[in-house]
Amino acid sequence: MDQNIVISFSPQDIIRLTMIVVDEDKEEALLFLRELEKKVKAAQESHCKPKI
Repeated sequence: MDQNIVISFSPQDIIRLTMIVVDEDKEEALLFLRELEKKVKAAQESHCKPKI
């Protein structure tokens, strides 16, 4: 991984993230990170396809 990846957050994502931090909700934080991981993998895959 030598390439930067940019991921955008919707207003709902930002509210959810803020709520996780304020509530110190570890279970919701893990769920959020798993969703974020899917976005990262999708972004990586789009960069890894050979250009023809």
